[in-house]
Amino acid sequence: MAFTETVWFYGYGSLISGLILYIIAAVTLRYRDESGAYAFIGIMLGQGGWCLFTAANLFAQTLFWKTIFLKLTLISVFITPTMWVLFSLRFTHNTQLWTRKLKFISFGGAAFFIILMLTNEFHQLYMGHRPIVAEPFPRLKSQDFTLDKPLYIASYVYAYGLVVDANIKLSRLGLSSGKLHKRQIFILTIGMLVPIAANLFTIAGITPVEHVDLAPLVSVSGVYCLPTFSISTNYSTLCQLRENESSVGLMMQ
Repeated sequence: MAFTETVWFYGYGSLISGLILYIIAAVTLRYRDESGAYAFIGIMLGQGGWCLFTAANLFAQTLFWKTIFLKLTLISVFITPTMWVLFSLRFTHNTQLWTRKLKFISFGGAAFFIILMLTNEFHQLYMGHRPIVAEPFPRLKSQDFTLDKPLYIASYVYAYGLVVDANIKLSRLGLSSGKLHKRQIFILTIGMLVPIAANLFTIAGITPVEHVDLAPLVSVSGVYCLPTFSISTNYSTLCQLRENESSVGLMMQ
C-alpha cells in the first residue's frame, strides 16, 4: 500500500469514526434529561476523541506533535471506561452501586493514569522513549507490552476491567428486557467488543501496518456506530421501555 493510500486509509478512517461518534453525542443531547444520557454522551466524546486524535497523530509529521496528539488520545482512552461504568449504572437503575469506593476506582484511576502519562518525560514509569518509525509513513513506535513497564500494563487492565464490568451490567439488563430493548443492548455491548478486540490485535502485533492502532479505524464499522446511532435517536423511547419493564417487574413481585 503506497504512502498516500496508507495514510488515507488509517488517518481518514479514524477521522470519520471520530466525527460520527461526535454526531451521535450531539444527537443524544436532545435527551440529556433522561437517565444515563450524559454518561452516554461522555462515552461518545471519549471514543470520538480517541479516533480524532489518533488521526491527528497519523497526519502529524514531527515527534513533538505526534507526542502531543498521543497524550490527547490517551486522555480520551482513560475517560471512556469511567463513562461506561456511570452509564451502565444509571441506565440499569443501579445507582446505589455508585459508591464512594467505585467513584474512587473510576475517577481516581483515570486521574492517576492521566497524570502519570502527562508527566512521563520526567520519570518514564509509564512508557519508554517512542521514536518515529519512518516506513511506510512516519508514526510513533508502539510501547512494548513487557513487564519492564508494569504501570503501562496496569492501565490496560484498569481500562478494560471497567468496560467489561459495565458491559456485564448492561447484558444482565438485556437478559431481562423486552425484545427491542434486548436487541439494542446486546448489539451495543457486542459492538463495544469490536474496538477492544482491534486494540488487543494491535498490542499483539497482528496488524497490516505495525505500530498503528486499529481500534479507531474499526469504530466506524456498522457493528458499533449504527446501533449506537439508533440508540441515540431513540434514547427517550428506550428509557421509557426500561421504565415500563421495571414497573411490570415490580408488580409481579
